[in-house]
Amino acid sequence: MLAVAISPELKSVTDPELVHDSSTNALIRHYRTLKD
Repeated sequence: MLAVAISPELKSVTDPELVHDSSTNALIRHYRTLKD
C-alpha cells in the first residue's frame, strides 16, 4: 500500500530520496515543507 510506503518518508528527520511518481514526490515535499 502506498500509505505504508510513504509513512517513513513523511516522518523522517532528514530528506529521504523519493522514488515515487512525480505527483507523489511533490505531495511529500509539500507536506514536509508545511510540517517544518
